[in-house]
Amino acid sequence: ETRGQRALADIWQRLLKVRQIQLEDNFFDLGVHSLLTIKLIQEIEKITGQRLTIANVFENPTIQELTVLLADADWPQAEPLSESVTASPWARLWSYIRGDSSR
Repeated sequence: ETRGQRALADIWQRLLKVRQIQLEDNFFDLGVHSLLTIKLIQEIEKITGQRLTIANVFENPTIQELTVLLADADWPQAEPLSESVTASPWARLWSYIRGDSSR
């Protein structure tokens, strides 16, 4: 288990309120809904500075897959959190769904 995998597991455990997460557990098979997916994306961005989309999470629904995606991608630096927070929640949700990083 790498440090990145441990960090993602910690996020999942907090969001899902569970004690044990396996690297191969599918995020959506654990009863996750869209709002938790948005929270997951926000938590990953806070820690890594890398912005994921909902599509990224759907296509890579395990810790193992997300860790590879985060390590292999050439990600732009995330915009400061204060700018993200000022947008309306619906605008942020729509932006994540479209994968638009230019808010």
